[in-house]
Amino acid sequence: MTRNHLGQAFISTHLDRKHGLLLWIRQALAGLCLLLGVTAPFISPQAQPVRKPIRVLTTKEGLPQSFVSGMVQDAAGFVWVGTRNGLARYDGRQFVAFHYDQRDSTSLSSEVIIHLLPDQQKTIWIEYESGELDQFSPRS
Repeated sequence: MTRNHLGQAFISTHLDRKHGLLLWIRQALAGLCLLLGVTAPFISPQAQPVRKPIRVLTTKEGLPQSFVSGMVQDAAGFVWVGTRNGLARYDGRQFVAFHYDQRDSTSLSSEVIIHLLPDQQKTIWIEYESGELDQFSPRS
């Protein structure tokens, strides 16, 4: 039994050394490729990211104003955009704008949004330039 145990220990140590050498060679090749600016797919077995075309959205597509102060995506997939002219909801095709209306107590507290922040309860906190805060529920 002692002989088999020693033989297994020798084989295991030999394989560890061989694996270590292969790992070192692989890391050296990766470093060399980085220095040369070459990508080597054999070094990173991960899938390449899918590149989607960039779509630029402006006031022509319905954004209330071109200055964007914050963006948040809600649980339903809508993108909420804060601007200096109100809040906009984007569904992937069009914008719906929300504005301050002094006659409507349920409207935004101001037009000039400086920050959007989602919370754990799936509501969006809206901070205005005036220092006011609104807690906005996208579901309502």
